[in-house]
Amino acid sequence: MLEHLLKTLSPTEIKEFVNARTFEDGLTAVHYAAEITHERLHSPGEDGRLINTLIDYGGLLDIPRWTQPTRTLRNL
Repeated sequence: MLEHLLKTLSPTEIKEFVNARTFEDGLTAVHYAAEITHERLHSPGEDGRLINTLIDYGGLLDIPRWTQPTRTLRNL
């Protein structure tokens, strides 16, 4: 999906897409990727590869949840 977006959006627009937040909690794709449990992985290390891919496309670790404004992925 991100490779497809490279063909149609600017790097800034892709970063905005990757860091888009849910209305209720303010979660981003990086937040959801960080919550993947080992039982849900299709292969070892898949969770880390997913987070690294999101970071490569501009995903930020320091966006807090709206429900926990002082807690970010960077300070877990």
